[in-house]
Amino acid sequence: MQPRPEGFGVKANSIVRSICYLAGIKDLSAKVVGSHYSHNTVKAVFKALGSVKSPQQQSEILGRPVVDDTTLRFLRDSQ
Repeated sequence: MQPRPEGFGVKANSIVRSICYLAGIKDLSAKVVGSHYSHNTVKAVFKALGSVKSPQQQSEILGRPVVDDTTLRFLRDSQ
């Protein structure tokens, strides 16, 4: 599972797409590798969604500050 830019939509298996729709996830791509057995796919999706870290948690792990996306766009456009 990979996050995608805003407006990309959900490009994934029908089971993954249904779970993302119910969870309110709008921009994501995913690929089911191996067995397409629905029970295992559902377990894998919930495991993946449960392992997602917030930007604050990730910044603590890496030891770097969180930078807002709008700041990056401003800096990129001003060059």
